[in-house]
This record gives sequence, structure tokens and C-alpha cells, in this order.
Amino acid sequence: MSAPKKNIAIREYQFEAASAFFHYITEGDGSQPVLALPTGTGKTVLFNHIIKKLLEMDRTCRVLVVTHDSTIIDQNANSMLAYWPNAPVGVFSAGLDRRDTHSQVLYAGIQPIFRKPEQSGYFDFVFIDEAHVVSDKDEAMYNKFIRGLRTCNPDLWIVGFSATPYRMGMGLI
Repeated sequence: MSAPKKNIAIREYQFEAASAFFHYITEGDGSQPVLALPTGTGKTVLFNHIIKKLLEMDRTCRVLVVTHDSTIIDQNANSMLAYWPNAPVGVFSAGLDRRDTHSQVLYAGIQPIFRKPEQSGYFDFVFIDEAHVVSDKDEAMYNKFIRGLRTCNPDLWIVGFSATPYRMGMGLI
């Protein structure tokens, strides 16, 4: 990982989105949410803020942040360390030659991790960065992986993050 930038602060609209997220997971209908923010408005800062708050609320909480690109994985992990320098962060990415599976907050690539979801263990939340790439097909990587994770935790929360919460042929994700 490259050296993290310092002094990342959450903006008011990110704080409002985080508040809406926490309200939803406590009062919502149980469906899996998607947080949509335009490109450049700080989705990474938002989910890092949410992760920190989740771990402050429950010290045993485990969160997986998964995406399809090693550059994004590296940026996300470094952003978390800039936001929260002592964060219990690990990385599982073939492109970054990192194979951590036991960190409390794990940033991972879907390609190297999806075949063996049990290898990473129990998670409370899975955050999918760039969620618009998730297919609706049952045998797609993300869907197989999520089914595998749900064998460890049937109450697993899947939370999508995207600037474009729409997919051709599917509509809203």
C-alpha cells in the first residue's frame, strides 16, 4: 500500500448519508441497501466512516469491502488508514500480492476470493464498491460468493456503493 494522505474529513452530505444508512439498518425493511453518490463525492470516505462507526458500536463486527480492481482496493485501504490510522485493515488481492483473510476490516478483490468464501470466515457486512458491476445471474461471481458467505452468517448485510446505481437490462440495482 502506498502512503496514506492525512486529514480526511467527512463532509455534511456524507454524514447525512451515513445517518440514513444507520437509520435504515435499524428501522428499514431488511432489504439490502445501495448508497448512490455521484463520482467524486467521496463514496470511499463515506463507507470508511460507516465502517469505523460500525466497529465502534460493536467491537466484534467484521466488514468486507469487495470490488473488481486492485487499484481501487489499494486506494480504499489507504483511504481508510488516512481516515482512521489505527484501523484493523487487511488486503486480499492477487494484483497487490496480498492474501490477508483474517483482518476485522478486509479490502478484497472479487476474483481471487469468490471461489472460497469460507476461507475468509464470518462477516457482518459486505460493502460492494462499484456495485453496478454485480450481475443478476445466479452463477455470477458476486452472487456465488455472497451465497457462500451466508452459510457462515444468514443475516449478512450486503451494501452496495455506486455512482451509477443502474445497470442496462436490469434497471435500478
